[in-house]
Amino acid sequence: MTSNRATFPDPLEIQAHLDEQIRGQKRAKRELSVAIYNHYVTAHLSPKGAVTPQHLLLIGPAGVGKSFLVQKVAEMLGVPWIHADAASLVQPVMSGEEVERIIGALIQRAGGDFGHAQKGIILIDRLDSCRRTIVGPADPGIAVQDSLLAMMDGLVMNHRGPAGGTLDTSGILFICCGSFSELRKVILDRLGEDERIGFQAKEDDDEEGHDSTMALNDLIERRDLVTMGIGEELAARFGNISLLKELDEDDFIHILDKMENSIITHKKQFWASHGIDLNFEKDALRAIARKARETGEGARGLHGIVEKVLDPIDHRPVELARAGIVRIDITESCVEKGTEPPMHEGTGENSSEKLEQLLAEVWSSL
Repeated sequence: MTSNRATFPDPLEIQAHLDEQIRGQKRAKRELSVAIYNHYVTAHLSPKGAVTPQHLLLIGPAGVGKSFLVQKVAEMLGVPWIHADAASLVQPVMSGEEVERIIGALIQRAGGDFGHAQKGIILIDRLDSCRRTIVGPADPGIAVQDSLLAMMDGLVMNHRGPAGGTLDTSGILFICCGSFSELRKVILDRLGEDERIGFQAKEDDDEEGHDSTMALNDLIERRDLVTMGIGEELAARFGNISLLKELDEDDFIHILDKMENSIITHKKQFWASHGIDLNFEKDALRAIARKARETGEGARGLHGIVEKVLDPIDHRPVELARAGIVRIDITESCVEKGTEPPMHEGTGENSSEKLEQLLAEVWSSL
């Protein structure tokens, strides 16, 4: 354990940490916190094989923060974690070598410490890409699911890497993710007519005030996963199935303007190092958020949008700094029409000396 904590955090502490890092998704954060706590405490108390491991499934559209949630939990606990894409495991069909590659990546993330790796987290993304497509043992999706199931239940593996050794996967927490875009229809088809009348498809986020008894989170069952092509045994390994809501424009603005390490924070710091204040107007932030929602890529699409907005000036920081520009305003027009942003010359202290020092330091560091 690399964290400097003296005791393992309880679910409320884990959720509070996630609240500081991620906007909204209250129910998903709560369920993830409980799953994390239960997994590690149960693994500590129970002899190997005494309890069937229970893992977590996160369902939601792309870019809503599924991977980010896992990353922040792993960082809090100080455990190694890796991201594996289920889509890449289907072609070619997942084999023993692929399993070893995943485990090898976790061992590498743990710095070669097998004991530390055995307490890590493996995120399997795009689980819906390995669903059943045909009936029979030749189905590549089921072959991948069977390999994942074996790892989830606990494999003792002889790793053949540079730091060879034996690793037991039974203590590893597996968190699977997928969009499962047809989930609403699957649930509606299963429900009776009376139940459909009160059906609410939006996730049960407390801040939105939806009726928790009729929220989609409360209606999903493991048999719905089976209907969508997940094997019964694999579906049974998910102790929790949690849904994340699609991000709205206010969520995107919060990510851009308030979140630590946001793309805008990095851009402002970069230009500030050249003596220029890069100012994003409120209307510009709203326009970026609107574009992000239109693309359907979620939060991961923000980076590309901001880069495109800055395209007219991203090759000119030194030129503009030497010309005496001290502020650049990114406006709604910059976002919507790609226009060059308004620039303002300074009347105060010349920052050219600071700029030249920066360039000299970067050059000497090579």
